[in-house]
Amino acid sequence: TGMKAVWKLLSLPLRQMPLATWLLVVCYVASLTAMVVDGRLPWLLLAALVIWFWHILAGTALRSAVRGDARMLPYFQRRLGQAGLLDLALTVVLTTLVALTTIAPVASHAALVCSGLLLIAALGLAMGTGIRALMLVWLGLIAAGWFPQFLKRVLQSAQQSMLTPVALLLLAGLLVYLALRPLLKLDDREISESPLGTALGGTPSRSGTRVPGRPRTRWSRLFSGVLNSQAERYLHKALHRYQRKPSERHRIALVRAVLLPHDSPQAVLMQFAIMVLFAAVYFFATHAASRWQVAYVGAYAVIIGTTRFTTVGRGLVRMRANLAELYMTLAPVTRAEFQAVLVNSLTWLVGESLFYCLGFGLLVDLLMHAHQPLRLLLAVGISGLSAAMFAFAAYLVGPESSSGQMIMRLVLMVFYVALYSLAYWLIGRLGLELGAALAVLLIVPFGFGTWWSARREFLRRTPRFDVPL
Repeated sequence: TGMKAVWKLLSLPLRQMPLATWLLVVCYVASLTAMVVDGRLPWLLLAALVIWFWHILAGTALRSAVRGDARMLPYFQRRLGQAGLLDLALTVVLTTLVALTTIAPVASHAALVCSGLLLIAALGLAMGTGIRALMLVWLGLIAAGWFPQFLKRVLQSAQQSMLTPVALLLLAGLLVYLALRPLLKLDDREISESPLGTALGGTPSRSGTRVPGRPRTRWSRLFSGVLNSQAERYLHKALHRYQRKPSERHRIALVRAVLLPHDSPQAVLMQFAIMVLFAAVYFFATHAASRWQVAYVGAYAVIIGTTRFTTVGRGLVRMRANLAELYMTLAPVTRAEFQAVLVNSLTWLVGESLFYCLGFGLLVDLLMHAHQPLRLLLAVGISGLSAAMFAFAAYLVGPESSSGQMIMRLVLMVFYVALYSLAYWLIGRLGLELGAALAVLLIVPFGFGTWWSARREFLRRTPRFDVPL
């Protein structure tokens, strides 16, 4: 029974993210095999990269699985510790042993390699659980970008010091402690209002909603409180307008205030301002403007602007049981009428996504001093509109499993880049007026047609109120 519990904890990433887990397993076995056959240092670096990603998945899976009931199980912390030791044996220890026997330079730095791999694993676990101590790591990376020569001298001295492995082990232990302490702490936890909510500062789970829990920093708790207050006022205003003048438009606005509590215009502006602040700090701190090309960053702006639909795809599955009460409250004449209310309420996100795309495109123009700012802004706006409609359609009627949605997200990202590249090329090739007009004719109807087809398919479907497994 004990080993069965240990195996269940160790296989959490396989249960929750099977595609990514199997991909990492294949890469890990391939890297170890390549070390045995070839015996070169790059294969050890590949194995370290796989260990890092694996522990990011492990931290994410652990964060979504460790809830109040699970933490009260008998011997839970003991089984969790045993699972951690087994994980280290299969990743860090095994990689170190293979590297020692196959790569000659590693033999003289065995302790440094082992402690370095352990630190990489701890860093991945910390990134997966989302601890705020990672802010210190981020600041350290920024400082390394500002003082590269100083960092080079520090690394050279650390490589020859006998205390470096001890320091790495202590840092890894600190990261593991900071990662697991909030998960194992028993306290009263709040519940998020809607699976489609986007309160910053909460802890996102793999289902796209916040894991029930308080925000972990004072600033995020304050910002979440402001968003929740804004959502409450938004709901009261929508209810007052509907009671004063019942109409289909006001009913859709009321349902939208219930389903999307943190997507009012004021809340969207607040969240966008926070994201712009972090983006500006990152640009200035890492000298991104001197290292990146403006055209590539524009594609990234489209990807970031459409990330809101990821929560929608997961939230629609998670909130099925809650939709039964909404169905009884609305009392629609037909099932298609209820489906129409849902899709019309969520269509607001297309405009919100376009606002984010244009806002990030304008930010890129300002921070990177683009030579053709209007070209980039037009390309981002045209491709962002089509990408938003296409993403909405995909998450509305697309796959519901976690692996299916992961594949769909990767395909959508490639599709976003293709749309942006086409629009950017047309505008640069044919000029602003003709290129933009042709891009609109080629790109926007495709997104609109996809959205309209998905809407018709969604209206034909029967509403589902079953609890997702």
